[in-house]
Amino acid sequence: MKVLLVAQQGGHFQQLLRLRAAWEGMDVAWALTVAEVEPPAGLEGPRYFLASSDRRTPWKILANFPRAWRVLRRERPDVILSTGAAIAIPFALLGRLHGVPFVWVDSQANNRKLSGTGGFLARCAARAYTQWPALAAGRFRYRGRV
Repeated sequence: MKVLLVAQQGGHFQQLLRLRAAWEGMDVAWALTVAEVEPPAGLEGPRYFLASSDRRTPWKILANFPRAWRVLRRERPDVILSTGAAIAIPFALLGRLHGVPFVWVDSQANNRKLSGTGGFLARCAARAYTQWPALAAGRFRYRGRV
């Protein structure tokens, strides 16, 4: 099985690393936002770098669509796993168009309400998880914290 791991720098990337047991023994590729974010030793795989974006820079989200499309065509993942943030939008939408399941894990920092990106992407996610029991509702499930 091949998994594409998608995360922006900082806490999103750190949370993704904490989920490494979920993809242990699988073929992985990475979609990240900055070249300085290098997976630790033992977690190698192709790395692709996209523009960092958020709701204040929607043009960067749009600009990431062609790059995400090329990554998906080259890697042909069986599943896409992301902890966010906006970098995940093109992967989730394009993945859904091509039948690639998308799994979203909302940030642990969102303890009072779900993230805006998570709320949007949960609609096209095969699975969506929150790290807070009180936020598990609708499409979001709680299975613990990372």
